[in-house]
Amino acid sequence: MIQRLCQSNLASADKYLLLTGATGFVGRYLLRDLLTAGHRVAVVVRPDRKCDPQQRIEAVMQHWERESGHSLPRPIVIAGDVRKKLLGLSHQDWSWVRSSCDRVLHAAAVLTFFGEREEEPWLTNVDGTKNVVALCDHFDVSQFHFLSTAYVCGQRDGRILEHDLDLGQQFRNDYEHSKFVAERYVRDHCNAKSVTIYRPAVVVGDSKTGATTSYHGLFLYLRLLAMLVPQQQRNALGAHYTQIQLPMQGDEPRNLVPVDWVSQVICYLINKPAAHGETIHLAPEVRTTPRSIVDSCYDYFNSCGVEYAGPNSPADGHESEFAKSFFANTKIYQDYERSDPEFECAAIRRFCNHMPCPVVDEAMIHRFLDFGSSDQWGKKRAKPASAAIDVESTLVSIARRTTVATSRFGRDFDLALDVLGPGGGQWTLSRDRQGCWSVVRGILPTVTHLLQLNSVELCPIQARENESYWFGRVLDAANFAETNSPSIAMNVPK
Repeated sequence: MIQRLCQSNLASADKYLLLTGATGFVGRYLLRDLLTAGHRVAVVVRPDRKCDPQQRIEAVMQHWERESGHSLPRPIVIAGDVRKKLLGLSHQDWSWVRSSCDRVLHAAAVLTFFGEREEEPWLTNVDGTKNVVALCDHFDVSQFHFLSTAYVCGQRDGRILEHDLDLGQQFRNDYEHSKFVAERYVRDHCNAKSVTIYRPAVVVGDSKTGATTSYHGLFLYLRLLAMLVPQQQRNALGAHYTQIQLPMQGDEPRNLVPVDWVSQVICYLINKPAAHGETIHLAPEVRTTPRSIVDSCYDYFNSCGVEYAGPNSPADGHESEFAKSFFANTKIYQDYERSDPEFECAAIRRFCNHMPCPVVDEAMIHRFLDFGSSDQWGKKRAKPASAAIDVESTLVSIARRTTVATSRFGRDFDLALDVLGPGGGQWTLSRDRQGCWSVVRGILPTVTHLLQLNSVELCPIQARENESYWFGRVLDAANFAETNSPSIAMNVPK
């Protein structure tokens, strides 16, 4: 088993980034991309009806491991709820966040379109944002990154500038309005050294795989078509005839951005100090049209029959059953069908010109449809998280039971462990001057040595009676690195 032990000189610069919304559609991509880029990440997650926070994050990470084919790092998981004061953190978690985190990426949001002020989306989008900002007032936050939406512009036409916010606009729904209120609160009340606001347009599936976990927006239309089109009769040419008149010209531009691009851009800009403090529209350079989406579906389903009657066309009262079903199920998005403004993207061109937004073309629409079908349009059961080993308990057991002679260490000694794979995480093994070892959550900013290994390679240790032998070999390697080389490969017996 070959492991890597390296000496760290990053010190306090290697504090943790606190991420909210890590189990959401965009959030799970942010989590993956931040970890693979080498960031130390802590996530605040609430339990759901079936899983505790650790299990929820483990399921997300194992999904990414199945997709990538290799083991990935794990974040620090903190049980909490953005809707509660100070996120409902325990005293222990509160102390850890205060001492260990210096950056925040607030991505938690709810896409519910309508609700009373005491309900969603207001609870998460507004109250949750206020609670995260209030938490930041209690520790030294160097960067606050906020995931807003381009549609804080509300019902406005023309070109929307990145510095625009409160222009007396009206809103299509409570989602837009709540995100507007939240962004304004962040601007007015966040005391971080820099506040960066990201405003993505309509976020759609993964540009490469077609994947989604959110069957809203475009995916609602695609799911509806996948259900309705095969039921329609075929014409003389064998195509399913979907008789419908759409109240549009068909060439109106639409702002669709793939989720993987949105995440990659945000993670890139987090590492770009020159971009900090900006408000950034994440919108496509090449916009999609309803006609191009319909034509893509024509090809996919072998169908025809859509007419573009113009935005002022009256209902003729003789709609087909297909049209009635279609309009009844898409009524919630009716206001978006009438207009979609142009968003200024000066910041993206300035900082990310090398990262163009993938064009939502026919091939990508087909990938969305393929994924939706394979996922049973959101009804397919996700694979449960599983881990062969409780890494933290194993490390605690090792630390308590080891009798390794440590006299050669003339001072306190810390060894950080970054355990990849199922059940993994980050811990620091700390030795005091009396020779006692303890396990501390996370990688301490002052740690001098970091050992990275895979959780599956820890499994044999559970069956060993001489766990201290393994631990001794780790310390031997750490001592060698300290006195000889900042980076070595070590062999740990199985």
